[in-house]
Amino acid sequence: TLDSYAKNIIEDVVSLGRAGTLIDWDGEKESRAYVSMYAAESILNWRETRINGQLKLSLVVLSESASGEAKDDDPFVVEEVPQIRVLKLVPSTQGPTDPTSYSYQVDIWQLRPGKTRKKETEWQLIRTMVPLRLGKPLSSIPFIFHGPAHSRPAVVKSPIEDIVAANLDHYRLNTDYRHGMHFTALPTAFVTGFDKTANLRIGSTTAWVTDTLGAT
Repeated sequence: TLDSYAKNIIEDVVSLGRAGTLIDWDGEKESRAYVSMYAAESILNWRETRINGQLKLSLVVLSESASGEAKDDDPFVVEEVPQIRVLKLVPSTQGPTDPTSYSYQVDIWQLRPGKTRKKETEWQLIRTMVPLRLGKPLSSIPFIFHGPAHSRPAVVKSPIEDIVAANLDHYRLNTDYRHGMHFTALPTAFVTGFDKTANLRIGSTTAWVTDTLGAT
């Protein structure tokens, strides 16, 4: 639901300082628009470019996983294939002065077995798509950054970073204090009248015996 989606966005923004939303269109099955959330760790790269006097998002690289083929020995286990989704603006053929001279393009890369013996796995371009709206390519990337103060791609500090630092400091102080109490509160054996070279061990199965009078 939209409420649960908003909660997930807020949780990532508060804890990590950012999140992202990709607006996409399912034209194969349901013919409807939908949104996909990307955590901060999944947003690998991004770039902004000034186009016709406006600073636009021109590149976003997202880390995903796609369902691969079922294993031969177990048809109920499907392996996950690492996937990279590259969202970018590419020049169109209408000329550099036209506001729609850049169109939105999506490249899908997957980590698959290498075609040569030198590489066990390598990134391979699976497909390239040009999403359309009313029969025309989009002139911008439909990806939104979510941050604690703005929706720009710039990385900002997490809102709870100072609280985390304070809690970590409290934890260290309490740990050092408890360790000091444990270390100083342990009983220390002290004896006199025993041979200095004797090996004295502490334990329920060990008794200290000496022939020296007055030894304690």
